[in-house]
Amino acid sequence: PWTILTDLGWFTPYRLTVPGFAASWTALAWGLFVLSMAVKRAAPWRYALPLRAVAHVLLPFALLWGIADAETSRVTCGLVALYYGLAAWLDYRDARAVPLRARVTRWLYPALGLIPVWCVYVMAWYVPKAPHQLYGLMLLPFGPLGLLAGHWLRRKLRITNDEANLQSSVPGPQSFVYGLPAYLTGYVAVIVGTMLVAHVAGLLSLVLLYDALLLLVSARIFRDPLWLYPAALLAPISLLIALDQAGVPGNRHGWWLMGLATLYFALTWLLRRVKLDIYSTAPLAVGFVLLAVGLPPS
Repeated sequence: PWTILTDLGWFTPYRLTVPGFAASWTALAWGLFVLSMAVKRAAPWRYALPLRAVAHVLLPFALLWGIADAETSRVTCGLVALYYGLAAWLDYRDARAVPLRARVTRWLYPALGLIPVWCVYVMAWYVPKAPHQLYGLMLLPFGPLGLLAGHWLRRKLRITNDEANLQSSVPGPQSFVYGLPAYLTGYVAVIVGTMLVAHVAGLLSLVLLYDALLLLVSARIFRDPLWLYPAALLAPISLLIALDQAGVPGNRHGWWLMGLATLYFALTWLLRRVKLDIYSTAPLAVGFVLLAVGLPPS
């Protein structure tokens, strides 16, 4: 009935286009969600569950229905992100002990993941002729924002000592799972953004350095030296692209690679001097690789 009445123009002063029904179904999902909250206050949860379930089914369908229309998706993606954010907050508020870990994060993934998508649709609507690299540059800041949001979520959703005792049977760090949705959103946005600027060589060189810096920060945040390996590999790739753009002859590229290897060896020595030996293996290993790669063109 909601769809038929929408088609007849009951809820809008104009007739909706075919993709516009996605916004109508999103509004219906929000109405069911608010109604389920009211029912939950007056009756057991099993009476509110059908309303919430239908709303959850409507939202992905609405997103897919309007995926090709920027005007519709800039509305639906924003409303759906708010919907899942509110659902995550309500689950966190209502959760107790063991259910806390599983329930809090399940809606954070779509809530945070849809924010970059919403930004893409907003740009597509307001700047319809924007080149691909502009979209890529817009997505890149979500990398550090994702790290900051993940750190904040880990602190905000930190479990109490009593809950930690109840969850002792669950393997892995108890707080990392709360920041994972934000971390994944940030890294996926950076990967997509890098791919969108790949056809502009000069810009790609700078973006790869940006990615390497983000990986260095990740290594420090997560205290895991494995992040240093891709960071150490991205720097010489960026250097080679920059040398090619600068017109440096190919038989000189090896000199630059061996110079970068020397810097890596110096960094290895410095890390060992300051008692950070676990981080010194990556620049040492990549430095030897750069020496081997730099010799043939020289």
